[in-house]
Amino acid sequence: MPKRVRVEDAVQWCRKQSPLAFALLQKWASGRLSAPDLQQLALAAVQTGIEDESVQELASLGARGRHPQNIQRDLLKLAHTSLVPPSIAVTCARLDPKSNAVDVGQVPMKLPAQWMEMLCCRSLLFDSMFGTERSLKEFWQQARPEQDPRLRDSPLLKKRNWQQRCVPLLLHGDAASFQNYDSLMTISFRGLLSAQAGMQDHLWICSFPKSVTAPGEEGTMHALWSWISWSLQALFDNVWPATDPWGRSLASDPMLGSKIGKPVLPNGFFAVLYGYMGDMDEFQKSLGTRHQASDMPCHLCGCNRTDVPWNDFSSAAKWRSSGAGCQKDLSHPIFKAPGVSIHSLCLDVLHVLDLGVTAHVIGNVFLAYVLRGARAAQFRTLWSFIQEHQRQSEHGKPLSTFALSNFTNPKAISTTYPCLQHLKAAQVRCLVPVALRLALAEFRDDEDIQQVTKNLNLFYTFLYESNIVPTAAQANSGFKSLNRMLQSYQRLAARAVEEGKCMWSMVPKHHYSAELCKQGRYLNPRFCWTYGSEDYVGSIAELGSSCLKGCPTFHMPFGLVEKLDVGLTLELALRL
Repeated sequence: MPKRVRVEDAVQWCRKQSPLAFALLQKWASGRLSAPDLQQLALAAVQTGIEDESVQELASLGARGRHPQNIQRDLLKLAHTSLVPPSIAVTCARLDPKSNAVDVGQVPMKLPAQWMEMLCCRSLLFDSMFGTERSLKEFWQQARPEQDPRLRDSPLLKKRNWQQRCVPLLLHGDAASFQNYDSLMTISFRGLLSAQAGMQDHLWICSFPKSVTAPGEEGTMHALWSWISWSLQALFDNVWPATDPWGRSLASDPMLGSKIGKPVLPNGFFAVLYGYMGDMDEFQKSLGTRHQASDMPCHLCGCNRTDVPWNDFSSAAKWRSSGAGCQKDLSHPIFKAPGVSIHSLCLDVLHVLDLGVTAHVIGNVFLAYVLRGARAAQFRTLWSFIQEHQRQSEHGKPLSTFALSNFTNPKAISTTYPCLQHLKAAQVRCLVPVALRLALAEFRDDEDIQQVTKNLNLFYTFLYESNIVPTAAQANSGFKSLNRMLQSYQRLAARAVEEGKCMWSMVPKHHYSAELCKQGRYLNPRFCWTYGSEDYVGSIAELGSSCLKGCPTFHMPFGLVEKLDVGLTLELALRL
């Protein structure tokens, strides 16, 4: 493991790196450059005539490359990583992928309480990642705990000075492919009020390959989540516990034993998990929420497939008044953390809207236009229209290519429900105003198509322009626009059934989008969408892939965290 020295020494080490040395270290720490390649490039730079101490140090690794097997070892000795907390080694079950036998091993973790304790020593870093005292006070003053289901029964409200001292956190869990037939599960967290953008605000907690994950309540993830819940409890109580998640004494623990009874954060600050970010697959498979294909497909209400239909979006829909039907039979460890309930699960714009309902709306509008004439000619006109009206902005990414197969099956148009596919979520969002312009220009005689695109565009406007806690007027505007869109979509779906057309299909994500806009009344979904989180998980998977050479899959997280420590130290030092 990299040596741990004073924070000041780590900052000084990072600052003395020349631009070339810094770039080489960053590429190695992100998994894009091997340690021998780093040494070779540094040596080549020195031989070219670069006289820089930091580059010369890199060039000297492994006895100037004569012993390449020692280069990474020497690099880890050279690096200073005291800007990040040390990892704890958690003992848990793991799976042997060859024999399917379960044995016991260790997994490295950096708990949220460790991160926050470390970063609070650097107020500039802490404020940028978790919010200043002023931003905390403003956020909680805008919150409406008596109405927000996340806060209504939270023990947070019984804490003293919670509006001035409580730091709201977001957690994210997801997996990404990192080798053939295997994916890497990564859990991270960030401050809800972080001033950083995208993936830069995420703090790593743990990663573990799914192929060696032991299932069940005695399995790998249950143990890791139990430690995360334990850490969240410590942050809420603002004191380091004397026992581990299973009640065993930590007095002899070399990492946590010396912290027992001490405050985690200074000046009475504490933290609470405000939301868990993820896609429906993560919620249903990992957390155990109701599956979308079950008789009761929603964990937030009592809708079903019979007398309380999930696909009824009228104002008088029965599920709107069945909030008591939300799921309560959840045993996942995260629900033991203070203030965490089924309402803490943040429905995600990227998966529910962009790659869900929005893709359906735009795919149907585009196909309806193509079917108005000769398909080839109509599609060429459609692509010209898209190119003319799409615009690159912070709210989306324009398309460079487009085909009929991006929204239907060209060989079976009459039997395939249209939906945008093989596009990035940001590209789908970019097409929302294009679809609106197309509907207004070409479907003047169809009020429902105009309304479905108009109200969808209005909801995206609400996302882009509303505050983190929407005002009452903003919340009502967003809520009404998405519900009106769903009502128009429902009428179009009914019309398609009557006409025998394979269009305007209804899927559970339509219902989840209605629940999303209900959550959006109290927290703008833009502030908890998973765009940056997905990028972060992908970057960790890439890093994990670079650590597999000559290493058993179950031991890979230890190699990953060694590189991650160096990369995070470099990144955090830049912010000081």
